[in-house]
Amino acid sequence: MVEANYNNINPGAVPDCTSASSPCSFGIFMQGGRSDNATLADRWMFDPTANGGTGHWQKVDDMPPRVLGGLASVDFYVPSKAKTVHRAVLFGGETGMQAPQMAALDGTTRRYFVPPTLGDTWIYDYDTNAWNRVELLGKGYPSATSLTTLSEFEKRQAYFSDTAARNALSYLTPPPLSGHIMVTRTLAIDSAGAVTKLPIPEVFLIGGRKKDGSVHTLDNVYKFCMGTTGERNSFDAFAGGASLGTGTQCDFRDATTNPTSTSPTDAYVGRWLRKNPSPGTMASISSYLGAGAYDSTRDRIFVFGGFNANSPTGVVTNLASSLDNTLYEYQPPQTGVGGAQGTWNVMSPCSGT
Repeated sequence: MVEANYNNINPGAVPDCTSASSPCSFGIFMQGGRSDNATLADRWMFDPTANGGTGHWQKVDDMPPRVLGGLASVDFYVPSKAKTVHRAVLFGGETGMQAPQMAALDGTTRRYFVPPTLGDTWIYDYDTNAWNRVELLGKGYPSATSLTTLSEFEKRQAYFSDTAARNALSYLTPPPLSGHIMVTRTLAIDSAGAVTKLPIPEVFLIGGRKKDGSVHTLDNVYKFCMGTTGERNSFDAFAGGASLGTGTQCDFRDATTNPTSTSPTDAYVGRWLRKNPSPGTMASISSYLGAGAYDSTRDRIFVFGGFNANSPTGVVTNLASSLDNTLYEYQPPQTGVGGAQGTWNVMSPCSGT
């Protein structure tokens, strides 16, 4: 068995959960063993903060139950199979059975507990009515020269550990999150106003609360490309090779402009890509339990409401003063509009009566 403590502290027999900057969040994991002369391989997690301190066991080698996860639907055509797939991607959420009294006052001091927070990615297939754990793509290599013997599929998901510019894409997955927003983008509108339907819709993940109680600020936005190894131009001249294509869309084979692409596939695979949109002031803003929607007329993602901890550390301690009524507009990455990272804008409220 192993105990996971998200805040790297070692409490005594009675956990000290009196700091908003280091809330208690525990998970005790058990795997394997023997029962009736049979060797077991299942994995379980015990949450000692659940049920008012009584605790709760749950199986986690299958899909763990959760609340406050993010979910978004994606449909796309797979030319190699001559079919359209209808799917949804789910990320994160929190699990366990926390009771409000666990965070009540301990004498005159308030206690702080954060539910165990998940960081797994799943795809739901509407055609088979089944959940499938995602194979996350994005294999790292020490340098460009190490790619010369790889297959096209492997090259397209590669990133180089010695290149700072490409390290921006070297995150296999978002951090474990709860209460975040996931929105599907279906169109792309360039600087000239030309509208293109995305061959593979893109899912953007925004905001939320991390497993240590801190907020996931809006200067970090994650994009998920389902059924592909990533974006077309992520590594457009590796090992002295030819360009893989142009644009910031999820990689999709085009017989003229992108003929060597291996995407899309109907396998349960995908790639997370981290974006760092401007301006840098978004590093102090978040949206936990906020709402988001995609505007297909202007190719924008809107985020509104939720709790915004003014500092990216610690749990939200004053919910009333942390509510955010500002409307934020995110311009997704698009050639000629917002660059490869995208941009945020703060929307002015309507005036008049």
